[in-house]
Amino acid sequence: MTSFLFAAPAGSGAMVAGRLFSKFCQRSGFGVFSNNEYPSLVRGGVNFYEVNFGDSVCCLSDFVDVLVALNLECFDFCKSRLKKGGFVVFDCDVFELKGENCFGVPLGSLSEGLGNVRNVVALGACLALFGFDLALFYSVIEDVFKHKGDVVVENNKKALRAGFDFFKENFNACLNVGLPSVKEESVFVSGNEAVALGALQAGLKFFCAYPMTPASGVLHFLASKEQTAGIVVRHVEDELAVLNMALGASFAGVRSMVATSGGGFCLMSEALGLSGMAEVPVVIVVAMRQGPSTGVPTRTSQGDLAFSVFASHGQFPRVVLAPGDVEELFYFTFDAFELAYKFQVPVIVLSDKFLAESFCSIKPFDTSLKPKNFFVSEAEPGFKRYLFTEDGVSPMSRPGVKNGEFVASSYEHDEFGHTVEDAESIKKMTDKRFAKLVSLQESVPEPVLYGDEDADVTIVGWGSSKSVVLEALKVLKQKGVSANFLHFVFVEPFPVGFVQDVLSKSKNVVLVEASKLGFLADLIRLRTGVVIENKVLKYDGLPFFPKDVVDGVLRFVK
Repeated sequence: MTSFLFAAPAGSGAMVAGRLFSKFCQRSGFGVFSNNEYPSLVRGGVNFYEVNFGDSVCCLSDFVDVLVALNLECFDFCKSRLKKGGFVVFDCDVFELKGENCFGVPLGSLSEGLGNVRNVVALGACLALFGFDLALFYSVIEDVFKHKGDVVVENNKKALRAGFDFFKENFNACLNVGLPSVKEESVFVSGNEAVALGALQAGLKFFCAYPMTPASGVLHFLASKEQTAGIVVRHVEDELAVLNMALGASFAGVRSMVATSGGGFCLMSEALGLSGMAEVPVVIVVAMRQGPSTGVPTRTSQGDLAFSVFASHGQFPRVVLAPGDVEELFYFTFDAFELAYKFQVPVIVLSDKFLAESFCSIKPFDTSLKPKNFFVSEAEPGFKRYLFTEDGVSPMSRPGVKNGEFVASSYEHDEFGHTVEDAESIKKMTDKRFAKLVSLQESVPEPVLYGDEDADVTIVGWGSSKSVVLEALKVLKQKGVSANFLHFVFVEPFPVGFVQDVLSKSKNVVLVEASKLGFLADLIRLRTGVVIENKVLKYDGLPFFPKDVVDGVLRFVK
């Protein structure tokens, strides 16, 4: 795997450069994983975009082979990530660096008259350093900038050529990264895009949101597809209205979804309870970020697991799931809709800033998946929307179905939906709702145990920890440590028996979680009685690197 890091002040094109290079690598046949980090500033600060490419790439690398720095602040901020013997391409119009593998390129001078394209000049220099050809990159520029007109396209091509030629003429260094001999078909999508595509595959018809980093990408993507996909997308005034509006759409008979982050989900908690009481299905995407309160809007975290499992007052069944990678986000978002509408419960899909905004090249999604219809097409007179059934799932109607009218409100109710307050009815209807958990538990997959069942160390994690822990397992094996990995996607309903069975056989259990308190360990203790004392926790807003996991696990290995 080869790693490339592009660092620039906010507003100087780090994200554009990283996206261009990522698309080039993907089209060249490489496996690609890329991620951008940025402060919540319009200008200034340091933005950096990391691209990892090779035969099989699933996460960030510990250190990078090539660092591009557009000013000294960017270099100082990112130099700790540079491999020993790594290469630096810098703007010698702005600052100077000395060293065998430091290559100064006059980005400002070479981009004169071409617009704000220092980033593209730097990419041209890097193409020469890697030993790549310009032709394929030209096609990427054409596709990305064609909407801006021919002049912009041609200026970017000239900038790329200028950086390429300058490096060739002034330096002899070349990494000679060979192109893959076989190009497998792939798509290049972000986590947010995978969520949106999974929702569309599942029959999404109504989506609304109030923009909130890092979930805004779902809104932007679906808004761009509103006409072609035949869906309704609404930018609503606040999160209080968002979930209530989505519940209204679902009550009307269409599949609906919202997307937000932790702060927005807090405002949705009362409407979440309405979903539970009225048994109106909905899918809620929560892309976590560093909190509490406004926190750090553009940094990642896994700090909202507890809130997602217990949000809203009262008690009602729900599903909470946390896909582990971009591919899983597509398929489990599809599953989220099927579960929500089959069991008439709210389903919360947990992502985080790292996973939501990372891009990955993966096999094309299975577009043959078809959503099922869980609404009744006709009803008998005296329709009981909340009919007592053995599995707790009642027939679900929608407006317009003959004889299918019913009352839905936030009050406790009888089988028709009429308000009740007597003790017997309250208990009976509560039991009816919770009866769904038996079938729900049978319908969701158990956690996956990666590696040897008899390993000396069992790493436990959930959500976006998947890829980095799987990479860490390879390193631990090289160091002589036998380890496996128990990865949770579905955390509610909780797989009590399976987890008890796996962890009872484990010799040394270590939790890996991007939070201060490591709530999954608390949840496991609450549900199973198993105590996890060894924890590798990260809560500085940056994602886990393989080295973080390896060094953390080694602390607990005797």
